[in-house]
Amino acid sequence: MIDRSRFNDFKPAQQTGERQSLPAGVYEGHIIAAKVDTNNGGQTLIIQVEIDKGEYAGFFRKQYDAAQGGQFPAKYKGVYRLQLPDGKNPDHDNIRQHQLEGAVWALEDGNPAYHWDWDESKLKGLKVGLNVREREYYFNGTSGVTTEIGRFESVTQINNPDESKRPKPMKKRELSAKDKAQKAQDQMNASGYVEVESEELPWA
Repeated sequence: MIDRSRFNDFKPAQQTGERQSLPAGVYEGHIIAAKVDTNNGGQTLIIQVEIDKGEYAGFFRKQYDAAQGGQFPAKYKGVYRLQLPDGKNPDHDNIRQHQLEGAVWALEDGNPAYHWDWDESKLKGLKVGLNVREREYYFNGTSGVTTEIGRFESVTQINNPDESKRPKPMKKRELSAKDKAQKAQDQMNASGYVEVESEELPWA
């Protein structure tokens, strides 16, 4: 039986929208703010966004507001991060530059008056397409599927009259090799058991 003495002012509570996931798909939105974060010698371009059109317009703000007053500090989830080249690994740098180039193209194509000049503060207010994909995760023994912003798309391409030329939702992001190995190891460690005599029937 659960030791209820460890709980304070316990009462059933309806779940809020804080844990709701945005379905995979392509959404039209805009940039709220952008900044560059420097950590361990590397830089990350962090961009806050919001959805403007469709059933999920205002999703990230609503999710943030619903999380206010919860057990943990509310965090704004509409964030896209771009790790920038750091000169440590040419292969990683090539991938990171390619991702930044793709994001810049999407922003320039969808905002004809805008031209990238390495000033992230000028990204505020730009229109942007958000390609949201499913992502598998495994953390501290818990696994599941959530969604994340996988890349930026041009709003011009999103609104192309020819539907066949519009961006398609990205494929699911599978677990990394490291996480798969850790999950397999944890499952192996947990597979052992000790038989205990009991008069109860086996669980179904």
